[in-house]
Amino acid sequence: MIEEVLVDRLLAWAGLSALIGTRLDPVLTVGDTTVPGVVYRRISEEWTFNLAGTTSGGVWTGEFECWHTEYAGALAIEKQLRLALNGWQSLSENIYVASTQGGGDIYDDLVNVFGRVIEVRIEYHE
Repeated sequence: MIEEVLVDRLLAWAGLSALIGTRLDPVLTVGDTTVPGVVYRRISEEWTFNLAGTTSGGVWTGEFECWHTEYAGALAIEKQLRLALNGWQSLSENIYVASTQGGGDIYDDLVNVFGRVIEVRIEYHE
């Protein structure tokens, strides 16, 4: 559920979609996707439970890799991703982005592309 809401949010963000189009893919490695683009994956998820023993929400942590053929392009994608997510709330989905932080630079010499990594932590309620 969280991934679907995130994808909808990011593809609707004009600054990001202008750079990557609809190239926002789950889990794939950069060699499996077209650049410029973004690859995302869940790192972990912690659930909280109410007194009845059912889940009442939790914390989702994910990683977003921003890929481009030029380093400046990867930075531009990262900037738009941060703008789309920092402080974003979806009251209808009970989601609040608690934090984003950079995870550094990466380079894939097999396909000659530059990347930037962003970690996103989301608190949500069900």
